[in-house]
Amino acid sequence: MFKIKKNILVVDDDSEIQIFIHKVLTNFGYNVLLSKSTEEALSLIIEYVPHLVLLDINLIDEFGYTLLDKMVGLDLLDKINVYIISSDSSKQAIMLSKEYGVQGYLVKPFNNQTLVSTVKGNIGDHEFDEIVFEENQQKLSVQIPAEIIKFNELSVSIRSKVKFSSKQYIEIHSDFFEKLNIPKGHLQVYQASRDITPGLYDTTVQIIGIPEKTLQSIRKIQKKKV
Repeated sequence: MFKIKKNILVVDDDSEIQIFIHKVLTNFGYNVLLSKSTEEALSLIIEYVPHLVLLDINLIDEFGYTLLDKMVGLDLLDKINVYIISSDSSKQAIMLSKEYGVQGYLVKPFNNQTLVSTVKGNIGDHEFDEIVFEENQQKLSVQIPAEIIKFNELSVSIRSKVKFSSKQYIEIHSDFFEKLNIPKGHLQVYQASRDITPGLYDTTVQIIGIPEKTLQSIRKIQKKKV
């Protein structure tokens, strides 16, 4: 049985705060993710779907509200709990945070007990269904968007938000592939995916058993989107 562990994302540019929160919460069994920018934080949110985001609103060269705006745009803020952590105790900052609909506002500095009680109080009702894999289960089907970044008669490299292991067979559904008459079952992951940025991976997929006519067409192709 595989059980999803509760993930907490800490978005703060203060390394000491990150270390403190990471140490406290990992001792309580949480999986703690760390980020210092809103761009990286959004990638981690999409990849891990955290049960709670602890967000500092005053980051280096940007405001944490930028992340809230991005989450609103992706319809994520009503699905993922966010709790503000900040040394700014002004009424204006607190009111603006509330307008976004965050779970609350915790003023720095805070101690272990306050941190843990805040997390427990805002993560308890934010559960995701447990995923159970049978011991003999060999296939799992998912659909994800991807981009073809390199293409030749032997292989295709794709960039996506999923990390693949080697020897997996995959199907690519696209008008581009259909025009080339590439059979769906003739694609196998050549080597394990390579990390590009947090939540984004490049994967080389081997093309197997393609007719010569199709290979000739492939040689003329450069970069196309799936």
